[in-house]
Amino acid sequence: MRVVVVPGERLGEARPGKLSSWTFRDGDSIYSSIYGLYDPDKGLRVTPIHGRYLPKPGDIVIGIVLSMRHSGYLVDINSAYTGYLHVPREGVRLEPGDVITVKVSSKDEVGNTHLESPRRLIKGKLIEIHPTKIPRVFGKAGSMLDLIRKGTKAQIIVGRNGRIWLKGEREDIIKAEKAIRFIEENAHLYGVTDKVKEMLEGE
Repeated sequence: MRVVVVPGERLGEARPGKLSSWTFRDGDSIYSSIYGLYDPDKGLRVTPIHGRYLPKPGDIVIGIVLSMRHSGYLVDINSAYTGYLHVPREGVRLEPGDVITVKVSSKDEVGNTHLESPRRLIKGKLIEIHPTKIPRVFGKAGSMLDLIRKGTKAQIIVGRNGRIWLKGEREDIIKAEKAIRFIEENAHLYGVTDKVKEMLEGE
């Protein structure tokens, strides 16, 4: 059963191996470093309830082009860090305000975040949710996302940074956004998948 924990709250005795994100060791015990959800049956790990996106190499994110810099672009990736996208001379041409998907290629110790593999997203609607709720939008093995796609027929691209791009008929976009907002607001509860399915089938 999941419970809410606060920074500094003891989770249990330290175990061999690498610490999970959002925890720290002090002596023989493991503690939470954030305000989040903890399930004793799933190991000494905590899931953030709120928080900004922290770039990780390999993440696919949705960015907004801010400006051109030499051979690349500064990109807003919905983080405390601005991303830099290096584009070869023969590469895609972007303009400020363009919405793109990019891959985080690297991030150094001072937060410089480098991006690669840009793809422009044409038209559609861009929405934002708490980045910490993105795993629930995906669901296990992408099950929740597949459910929304099939229930709306909308094109949906989900960025790890909390941005989601929707494209399709107006009614499908409205239905998909409603389902995503419901997941965001109820991500900490059980039975969300069944409720989303009922919501999609009932409209």
